[in-house]
Amino acid sequence: DTPRVLLRLSLAPGASCRRVCVSLRVAAPPQSPDAEASKLALGRLAAEDPLPLERREARERVAAQVRRNESLSGSQQEAVCAALSRRLTIVQGPPGTGKTTTAVQILASWAALELRPLLATAECNVAVDNIAEGLDAAGVRVVRVGRPEKVHERLASLTLDAQTAALQQSREGEAAAERAERARAGA
Repeated sequence: DTPRVLLRLSLAPGASCRRVCVSLRVAAPPQSPDAEASKLALGRLAAEDPLPLERREARERVAAQVRRNESLSGSQQEAVCAALSRRLTIVQGPPGTGKTTTAVQILASWAALELRPLLATAECNVAVDNIAEGLDAAGVRVVRVGRPEKVHERLASLTLDAQTAALQQSREGEAAAERAERARAGA
């Protein structure tokens, strides 16, 4: 499966889609002859509805829940509902406009639709931490990837390293329990 991607960006008002694409290396530079083709390709990706027909009824149920969510503004509800039918979503705006809240709701909605894999990124570690924390609070399983020293300590258990260590410890515990059970059965 192709992942669903959410980009949370703090941009100056008026930043163009082309500038965003170029900075993300998704599109060709604006002066390039390929610039228009790459802009069209990004537009197709963003407009593409990858959800199978049989899952679209579930999407409508999730969208109805989003529209009833009074903690979201009308524009946030609209953004989340629009993202339910796209493979790529860019949430941008100046500081304090609810980008993180919107991003968390989009990702939680995608998770409710059992869309996998999901990838979220942001322009700074604090923003990624805030998204990870919001998803964890919403009950969505999160793996926070990045340099561990840049992750806020309250989110240490969400890091890839911590989850890998916990899984290894769990497997070792299960193996020890099996050995003990075999020893009791053999005695």
